[in-house]
Amino acid sequence: LFQACDLLPLRFGTLLRDEASVHLLLEQNRQPFETALANISGKAEFGLKLLWTKDFRERLLENFRPDEKSASLQGKIQDSPSGRYLLKKFQGHQKEAFLEKEAESLAQQMLRKIEPLATKALQSKPRTENLMLAVAFLVERSRSAEFLDAIKNLENDFQEIKFLLTG
Repeated sequence: LFQACDLLPLRFGTLLRDEASVHLLLEQNRQPFETALANISGKAEFGLKLLWTKDFRERLLENFRPDEKSASLQGKIQDSPSGRYLLKKFQGHQKEAFLEKEAESLAQQMLRKIEPLATKALQSKPRTENLMLAVAFLVERSRSAEFLDAIKNLENDFQEIKFLLTG
């Protein structure tokens, strides 16, 4: 359908009672809808999520080294059960920060290859530990095949990362 005309996405599960409700919604939101349609005219929207595989995540963590503060704390509080607990929590936060930095680095490598093919890219903050990147792209329809080929090339280059593409 998007090949034939421009479509505005609606929130999943949007339901209107009848045709009169549809007309009312369109009348009340005419200007924002017209602006949005002008912005997406001739374009396709793609969503891309990149997920760590468990093995890849564990392999990256093999490179993690606690910082000096962690080593200093370990020497001071290792004899206390509550101290060991706090140290474990602190090191867990350090590991997550390390993985976030790695994810950002990998994501930037990938985005440099595909962002030039899009007219707009909107990145959202990952909300789960397995999600390393979530981006929505607006791509000229005439470049859709090129964009999809670039995604396939990235999948080949980064086989340890799972790619979920919608659009």
